Amino acid sequence: MLVSWLHLKYFSPHALRANGSQPNIRILSLNSSWHKTSSQNLVKLIQQQQPDIICLQEIVRRHTEKAFPRLQTSYPYQVYAQSVAILSKYPILFSENLHLAGHQEIQQRAITQINQQDVVVYNIQVISPWIRPHKILPFLTIPIYDYTKRSAEIQDLVQRLQKETKPFIVVGDFNMTDQSQDYHYLRTVMQDSFQTSGLGFGFTWPHGWELSFLIKNSTSKLNYPLFRIDYIGYSKHWGSHSSKVLLTTGSDHLPVEAELIYLKSG
Repeated sequence: MLVSWLHLKYFSPHALRANGSQPNIRILSLNSSWHKTSSQNLVKLIQQQQPDIICLQEIVRRHTEKAFPRLQTSYPYQVYAQSVAILSKYPILFSENLHLAGHQEIQQRAITQINQQDVVVYNIQVISPWIRPHKILPFLTIPIYDYTKRSAEIQDLVQRLQKETKPFIVVGDFNMTDQSQDYHYLRTVMQDSFQTSGLGFGFTWPHGWELSFLIKNSTSKLNYPLFRIDYIGYSKHWGSHSSKVLLTTGSDHLPVEAELIYLKSG
């Protein structure tokens, strides 16, 4: 029964077949992990994959100063703010910075025009949960897995998506697995491209972590990620033709890419 469930959930994709007449769009998302992704590796990834829209998280100044100008010809529409960026082959008609749940972290919402159709793109990175000390008695403190801030941001995002009337795409580092309550809450308003058309577990993090924090004096690295926390989601106006995890750029997150087909009828 377990093998059957694993096969149906992770190894039986239900990709939408393109008929040639339906518009399609390729989306790429990467958490660059600050300085871990070089400008050269970022440009190489994008030039190899040639997506239509790129959503980046945890970028640094050298990305905007060195990588983005090299991509200007292919991606003339670029909006970025501090740690996040959207690069697009299609016109960006409007963009704004978001602060989900009123937190200081920045997310993005942009409206692009694809084949005369306005499409809303969300570039998201939510606060990562972690093990934190929690005092339950004046003399007793215990470690707990604290995800309250992430949950507040996810709830804010869900409420925003519920109000969207245009086709939308939601991309980014959500710092949650597909087994979490926040994931299932988000799935009430969007589809998950990898779950629909991906093959396998789709793990994206943590890639390349040194194991010295677990094994003393170890020089080994964790080169196979253990969790899927990076997602490409979409509204009912789309179907997912393909979704995959790409090779490393040096970041501890692996890039994810999806090809979506516009259904028109929604």
